[in-house]
Amino acid sequence: MTVKLKKGSKRSESQERIESLELKRRKRKQRLKRQILKDTFGSVQFCKKKTALEIQKEMRDEWS
Repeated sequence: MTVKLKKGSKRSESQERIESLELKRRKRKQRLKRQILKDTFGSVQFCKKKTALEIQKEMRDEWS
């Protein structure tokens, strides 16, 4: 992704373009992370009665 800065444009205009690019980049990265998590853990059913720490300990114990 690139930003084209116009010659003679104000600093604030250039800064806005850079910030909007950064925002787009962050949103894309978050969307990709969510997609990876959904693909990886989307079909796993966790027990709703257990806390996150209990589930983590169970998973850790199963891997060792």
